Amino acid sequence: MSKLFVRDRSGIRQVRIDRLMTIGRGPSNDLVLAASYASRRHAWVWCQGDDVLLEDLGSTYGTLVNGERLREPRFLRHNDVIQMGEAQLTFVAEQDLSTTKTPPQGLPQLPLEQAFCAFCGALNAPGARYCAHCGYSLEQAKDKEAGQVTMRGQPITPLEPIVARSFPEAASRAQRGARSGVTVGRSDTRTWILILSLAIVAVILVTIVAVLLVILLG
Repeated sequence: MSKLFVRDRSGIRQVRIDRLMTIGRGPSNDLVLAASYASRRHAWVWCQGDDVLLEDLGSTYGTLVNGERLREPRFLRHNDVIQMGEAQLTFVAEQDLSTTKTPPQGLPQLPLEQAFCAFCGALNAPGARYCAHCGYSLEQAKDKEAGQVTMRGQPITPLEPIVARSFPEAASRAQRGARSGVTVGRSDTRTWILILSLAIVAVILVTIVAVLLVILLG
């Protein structure tokens, strides 16, 4: 019976392929991968006689077989290396199975994180130094506890959403300007009232003087 040797964050294990099996990060799959870049329902494999067929189920970052992106269902061959997220699966055909529970000697031991671009999220062949999609360096270290991806020691954090912000200083200036305008308006009103009052008093005084002159001259 054919098997898959699986290497992910949980360690190395082997899984028998004896029926149609779903593979992915979600807990409801037949083969659950401890890989953050694997989709919840990533792919499936099933037996057709002595052959085993692999199909990607529209995963976000895709599936690689021997470094090539899987674009349609494919019959697996002995020692095919399958990449799903950070997880690496090696297919061992039925006629080549041994009793050992360790992976074949030819299983690549490259850092799995190098297959992913932390800048654009594209999936690259294991061992690639630069992203084939954006050209970004794939040298990175992953913080397993915090789940934060770092690139050359610099954390990559999501961009802060652009939101409307208030500017207290500008608002204070506007308020002071408004208050100043009110004060100036009140001051002008008082000035005009004072001028009008003085004019009335002057008219009254002129009238009184004129009356006195008429009386004295008459």
